[in-house]
Amino acid sequence: MDQSGKKKLFAQVILPIAIEKEYTYEVPFELADHIQFGMRVEVQFGTKKRYSGIVADLTESEPEYQTRQILDIVDDQPVITQQQYRLWQWMSDYYCCTIGEVMHAALPSGLQLTSESIFLIHQEDEDILEDLEDEEYMVYMALKNKGELRTAEVQQILDKKSIYPVIHQLFRKGVIIVKEELQEKYTPKIVHYAHLASYFVEDRDRLTEAFDLVSKSSHQTNILLAFIKNSPQLKALERGLLLKEADAPSQALKAMENKGIFEVISKEINRFEPDDLSDQLPEVELSPAQSKAMVKIRRSWDQGKTCLLHGVTSSGKTLIYTQLIREMIEEGKQALYLLPEIALSVQIISRLRKDFGDQVVVSHSRLNNNERVDLWKRVQEGVPVVLGVRSSIFLPFQDLGLIIVDEEHDASFKQADPNPRYQARDVAVYMGTQWNCHMLLGSATPSMESYYNAQTGKYGIVSLLERFQAIEMPEIELVDLRYAEGHADRQLSNVLVDDIRKTLARKLQVIIFKNRRGYAPTLRCTTCSWHAQCKNCDISLTFHKYRNNLHCHLCGYRTYLPHKCPACGSDQLVLEGYGTQKIEDELEVLFPDTEVERMDFDTTRRRKGYEKLIEAFEEQKIDILVGTQMVTKGLDFDHVGLVGVVHGDQQLFFPDFRAAERTFQLLVQVSGRAGRKNQQGKVVIQTFHPDHPVFSDIKRADFESFYQREVQERKRFQYPPFYRLIKLTVSHTKQDTARFAAHELSKWLKGKLGSRVIGPAEPQVSRVRGKYLFDIGIKLEKDPGMIRQSKMYLLAQIARMQKLKGMSNVRVRVDVDP
Repeated sequence: MDQSGKKKLFAQVILPIAIEKEYTYEVPFELADHIQFGMRVEVQFGTKKRYSGIVADLTESEPEYQTRQILDIVDDQPVITQQQYRLWQWMSDYYCCTIGEVMHAALPSGLQLTSESIFLIHQEDEDILEDLEDEEYMVYMALKNKGELRTAEVQQILDKKSIYPVIHQLFRKGVIIVKEELQEKYTPKIVHYAHLASYFVEDRDRLTEAFDLVSKSSHQTNILLAFIKNSPQLKALERGLLLKEADAPSQALKAMENKGIFEVISKEINRFEPDDLSDQLPEVELSPAQSKAMVKIRRSWDQGKTCLLHGVTSSGKTLIYTQLIREMIEEGKQALYLLPEIALSVQIISRLRKDFGDQVVVSHSRLNNNERVDLWKRVQEGVPVVLGVRSSIFLPFQDLGLIIVDEEHDASFKQADPNPRYQARDVAVYMGTQWNCHMLLGSATPSMESYYNAQTGKYGIVSLLERFQAIEMPEIELVDLRYAEGHADRQLSNVLVDDIRKTLARKLQVIIFKNRRGYAPTLRCTTCSWHAQCKNCDISLTFHKYRNNLHCHLCGYRTYLPHKCPACGSDQLVLEGYGTQKIEDELEVLFPDTEVERMDFDTTRRRKGYEKLIEAFEEQKIDILVGTQMVTKGLDFDHVGLVGVVHGDQQLFFPDFRAAERTFQLLVQVSGRAGRKNQQGKVVIQTFHPDHPVFSDIKRADFESFYQREVQERKRFQYPPFYRLIKLTVSHTKQDTARFAAHELSKWLKGKLGSRVIGPAEPQVSRVRGKYLFDIGIKLEKDPGMIRQSKMYLLAQIARMQKLKGMSNVRVRVDVDP
C-alpha cells in the first residue's frame, strides 16, 4: 500500500526466455485499471534487456523482494486465453522445459518484441501519415531522415523508456518493419477504400455538383466516372482498383478529398478474412461401413473416451472426418484437423474448401509471419475449421468441439528442436480432456502406444478394414536383391524396371520411393579410402547434383566437389550410394520419353513447391514421381498403377526400438498409394531380407500379426507402451568435457533411479554442429507420481552438474517420450 492508501498490484509475467518461472513485476497505478490476464506488457529483465511478456496472474500479495515496475501495456485486449495458459503450464511440466520456452514456441514472432530491434520504414504513404499520433509521427520523421533506428534511439527521440505501445501501433499501421528479421515481424495488410461523401450518397442528384467541382481536371472526372461505373450503389471501392480503372494518379484522388467529394479510409484486413459464406453445408454420402463406423465413434465419445479409427488405406477416413466437421460447424463449435506435414494439407485443404468454403483456414510452417498473426486473429475470432500441422495446437481456440489427428502414427508430430520437444498427438489428447471435446485419432498403421491404449480399453477403437467402393488392396511383390538380376551400377532390378514399363504402357503412373535425398551419400577415394566428411559433424557429406556441391543434412554445411583427393592427391574419386536425384537420372535414361519428376525437400523448399508437383501429378503431366517419405503420407492419386520401393531395408536395422514399427508403417503407407481407384495396383519392394517377419506382415497387410509380435518384444525389453522413456543428450565442444559431464550425471541419476538409467553412450552420430554428444536413457514405470518425481530429480541433477567447475557451458537436451 502506498502513501495515498491505494493497494499495490503485482503481475506474474511470462517472459519468452528460459527462466524457471514467471517473473513478478509491480503494476503502476496508472495502468492498474487497464491491465488484464493475457495482455502483453513491456518489461525490463536484467540490466538493459527489454521484452514483451504476457500477464499470467494479478495479485495484491507483495513479494518479499523488491520488484521492478511494468513499463507499459502493449495490447488493448488479451492475446491468449486461460485455456492456452493452462496448456502451456502442462507442457512445461510434462516436457521438462520452462514456460517461457513454451510461450516462445507458441506465439507468432510478430507478437514478440525485444529491445534489440532495428526499425526501418516499410512504406511511405501520405494517407497513413495523417492517421499517426504525435509520437508515432516523430518516430516516422526520424526514420525518414536517418534510414534506421535502434530501440535506444527511439527512446531518446520520445524522451521515455517505454516505447513498445508506439512501436506496436506503427507495426499495426504498416509504417515500420524490423531489419534483423524482416520475415519474422508482423506487418498488417492495409487496404485503402475510397468512400463517396455522404452528401452525394444521400441524394444522387447532387452528383452533378461533384462533376462541376472536377470539371477542370480530366483525371478527377475519370475517377468520378470510374467510381459510378464500378459501384452503381455508390458503395466504397478499393482505392487502388479505382485509380487503375480511371487511369489516374493518387494526387488526383487526394485533391478530390480536399474538395470534400471523397473520403479515403484505411482498413486493416486479415489475410484469412472469409468471403461471403454459404449457410448451406454439403451433404456427405457415407457407405454402410462408414455409417457403422460413425455410430461406433459416437458411442466411444459417449463413454468419454478418445477414439482410434483404424482404417486401411483408401477406406474413406476423410469422408468420416468431413461429416464430423460438418456437425461441429452446425453446432457453432470449432474443429482442429491435425496432419503431420504440409504435403498432406495440399490435397486435404482443397477437399475441405470444396465442402466448407472459406470456413477453413490452414496453418503450416510455410506461412510468412504476417499470415501467422492474421491466422492467430482468425482463430481468436472463432473461425470454424483449422487444418494444420503440429504447431496448430498453440492457436487461441475459443470453443473447440472436435480434434482429429490424421496419420496419428507419423513421427512428424514429434518436435525435435528446440524446446518444448512435444508430441502433438499426445498434446492433442490432453487438449481433448481440457476442452471436454471429441477426440479422434486416425491411421491405417496406428502407433504401438495408441493401439495398445485401444486394446486395453483406455481408448475406443473402430475398424474400417475394407477399401471404399470395394477397391482391391494392391498386389505386393518382394524382390530379393541378393539374387535379383539387373545392372550392377544401378539400384533398380529388372523386375521393377519391367513392371514400370508395363505400367506406363497401360497409361498409368508410377511412384518410386527412396528415403534418401541428394544424388549420392558418399564421395570416396579408391586409392586411400578417404571420404568427404562434414567439418562440423561426424557424418559423410551428400553430393547434390543440382547445386554441384557436397552438403551436410545435419548442420547445412556446404563445400565444393574436389577434383582430387585432399589426402593423397589421387583423381580416383567415386560417388557411392543412391539418393533420389540419382534414381531420377537413372529413370530418365531408362525411359527417355517419359516425364520424370522428384518430390523431396530440395524440390519442395519453395512455398508453392508441393502444390505444383501434386497438381501436375494429379493432371497426369508427370509419368514417374520419385520421392522420399513425402510420397507415403496420405496422398490420393487416381491413376497410380505401380509403387516401387528401392530399398525396403533402409530403416529396419537402425539402432532404434521403433525401427520395425517405422518400417512397417512406412511401407504399408507407400503401398497404399497404388490402385486407390478404378483398379488394383501393384507394389514392388526390393529387399535383402525378404524372409524377415516384418515383410511377411507387410505383404499380407496384417497389422494385428505385426502388433502382437512387436508388443511382446516391447514388454520383454521394457519399452513403450509399457514404460515411459526420457532421453538425455549431453553436449559440449570438447569431447572430454562432454564425456565427464555425462558420466557424472549418469552416476548421480543411478544413485536414485538405479538400473532404470542406461548409459552414457556415444550415439551413432557422435558430433553434430561442432558439439560432441553422449546419450543417457531413462526407463520409468507408468506411475504418474514416480515419473513426476523423477523429472524433478533429473532437472535438479542437471543444474547441479552445470555448477561444477568448467561445466557451465555443458548443455543437456531433455527429450520426454523420444
